Amino acid sequence: MDEKLKAIAEQAERAKLESELATLKKHLAETKKINSVLSEELNRRGATPAKTPKPKTTKTTGHCRAIISDTHGCHLDLRAWSAVLADLKRLPVREVVLLGDHAETGGFLAEHHVPMFMAEAQYSYADDLAAANQMLDELQAATPGAEYHYLEGNHEGRIEKWCMQTAIYSGDDREMLRRAIAPEFRLKLAERGIRYYRRSEFNETTKERGVLQLGNCYFVHEVSSAKNAAKIALDKFAGNVVFGHTHRADSATVRKPNVGTISAYNPGCLCAARPLWQHTRGAVNEWTHGFAIQLVQKDGSFLHINVPVVDGTSLLMPLTRTIGGATDE
Repeated sequence: MDEKLKAIAEQAERAKLESELATLKKHLAETKKINSVLSEELNRRGATPAKTPKPKTTKTTGHCRAIISDTHGCHLDLRAWSAVLADLKRLPVREVVLLGDHAETGGFLAEHHVPMFMAEAQYSYADDLAAANQMLDELQAATPGAEYHYLEGNHEGRIEKWCMQTAIYSGDDREMLRRAIAPEFRLKLAERGIRYYRRSEFNETTKERGVLQLGNCYFVHEVSSAKNAAKIALDKFAGNVVFGHTHRADSATVRKPNVGTISAYNPGCLCAARPLWQHTRGAVNEWTHGFAIQLVQKDGSFLHINVPVVDGTSLLMPLTRTIGGATDE
């Protein structure tokens, strides 16, 4: 009887091992398939965008810096964007800071909300990347020779989060997956000469992750979503700071002992002001279109101007016509 029970136990153990082996073989086959697809994607050669030349002028006598935030790929508002491009072409821009969320990374990566309308599923991630690439093409054509900085926003950051949530055993495979589909690489930022600042990494300009410091000003994608986000940014940084994320123009100025007078600014967004997903949170939002310029002195001090774009018209347009010496026929 004992021998019979032992044989049954051995048979059950063998069946368990065979089942586990079959599962491992299945996972191995799936991993090989994923690696094959990723390798093919990484080796695919697309058109390389032209790298803009270095500026001929130096910053020793001051320069103009343009700041753009939250264009969101396929959700870019084309009327507002056309107005911004018209301004940038007339301004002597020598530095551009992109505050992040320039790709929506929606579609299969949109875990932040459940789509409620059919129209929300009418574009793909590939469409979104194509729109973001076109935006960058137009921006670089409008600001030739400028120096470009691109801060990773929470939407670009979705890719890394998705890679970490995907059931791939090796960290190297996760990194290969990120390099295959992340906006940093699909927008060909290195080839464009655009410096990219990841949210998870430090850079040589500051001691904070995902924060860029240029002269006397910090730049970051996200500080707070509160209505008084600019005041919160001042309390956190105790210095001049420009941020995005909230999609609405904002500013605050205070004087602090041992620091002096400091200001925080949000230029607003350039994406569609009334996206469908916002209707699940209420039919009305307070988003505003706009961008910013800074007139930067050689010591790093600057004059910051938030430029509103209202119904597709830049309120800076009359001034840039004068600066650029252009007239409309």
